[in-house]
Amino acid sequence: MKSGLSMNKGTLIVSKYKTSVLIAEDTVDQSVGLMYREPPLPHMVFPYKNAGVNRFWMLNTKAPLDIVFCHENKIVQICKGEAYSTKLVGDDDIISDLVIEFPFGTCTKMGITIGDDVRLLKE
Repeated sequence: MKSGLSMNKGTLIVSKYKTSVLIAEDTVDQSVGLMYREPPLPHMVFPYKNAGVNRFWMLNTKAPLDIVFCHENKIVQICKGEAYSTKLVGDDDIISDLVIEFPFGTCTKMGITIGDDVRLLKE
């Protein structure tokens, strides 16, 4: 199983919150995401070349997450991902071109809300 150590890194700016992120750019990294990692989990982003419906599940993810769906540099939905769950996260009618995974509670702690501006800077 790929560890994610070869993932590109970047900086994510959400409103006034700035953080380092791992970038899951290819299909292998995107399919594994944060599964199998021990908490505390890093922040991870999933950029997509084409906007579409993106739904996530949490099997083999050891801690709950804030899953943030973005479209055209704006947050459009924030969901809670339950650890070890196969329940799909994200609505069927939400289009996104970037999805962010934060440890659960990060959005509340940092005041991140729907409509906030999002910018990803690749290193």
